[in-house]
Amino acid sequence: MTAVPLPDDFSDQAPGPVPSAGASAIRCPACRREHLYEPPSLPCPCGQQLRVPLLRGGVPVQVRFRSWEDSWLSMRCPHCGRSDQWPQPEFTCNCGATVRLPVDRSPRLPASGPVGRPAAGPRPPA
Repeated sequence: MTAVPLPDDFSDQAPGPVPSAGASAIRCPACRREHLYEPPSLPCPCGQQLRVPLLRGGVPVQVRFRSWEDSWLSMRCPHCGRSDQWPQPEFTCNCGATVRLPVDRSPRLPASGPVGRPAAGPRPPA
């Protein structure tokens, strides 16, 4: 008798989460498993959706002691320039470890002004 695959049998597919365009591969420092992580989209009061930028090549750390101060970071919105508190990116691994991800804190200039117009800069005298 031959085995008939059940509808939920995914043995021919690669294990693990399906990669997304904005996802980064992160290795848990406790168990060394690799995970795909995509920072959540957060709303700024100006109306723009933001993502806290992860530092490329940064090393994630295991959170052994949680404090309120370490759970938040100060960053400037690249769209409106408002400085605000944003949640520090982290996730909980299957092994139970909470992993905090390194953030790219380099200043970012706004790509465009309101409603997609170029950002206003110094204008030459008329």
